[in-house]
Amino acid sequence: SGKLRVCAHLCLSFQSERKVMMLTRLALYSELMSCTYKLNPGFLKKP
Repeated sequence: SGKLRVCAHLCLSFQSERKVMMLTRLALYSELMSCTYKLNPGFLKKP
């Protein structure tokens, strides 16, 4: 059952890494959007 444990651990770490990547990408994206909005307020038109 050692292999299974290692596999599960790898799977979990991979998932958490992907989550971190997604969060980082989201943060970068929101940062970019706010920056774009500051430079060009007409870019994002609020309804």
